[in-house]
Amino acid sequence: MNEDERSKAIIGCYATEATWSGTVLLLDDVVTTGSTLVECSKVLSRAGATEVIALALGKTQFSFDSTSARYAALKEG
Repeated sequence: MNEDERSKAIIGCYATEATWSGTVLLLDDVVTTGSTLVECSKVLSRAGATEVIALALGKTQFSFDSTSARYAALKEG
């Protein structure tokens, strides 16, 4: 999948029933496009987190396209 397909494929895949507050540390094993981190950050923010700090243990050598929809979502927060 390319970057945009990957970001669209995970929309709605993550949810929480918990109410979050304050800062949340979000951990991921490997970042490819950042889609998982972005989508999970949105879910946590909607659930009340005031700040989400993302930490990943590794990163693939995926070429990040600055014109993509995912890049626009990252800039929007």
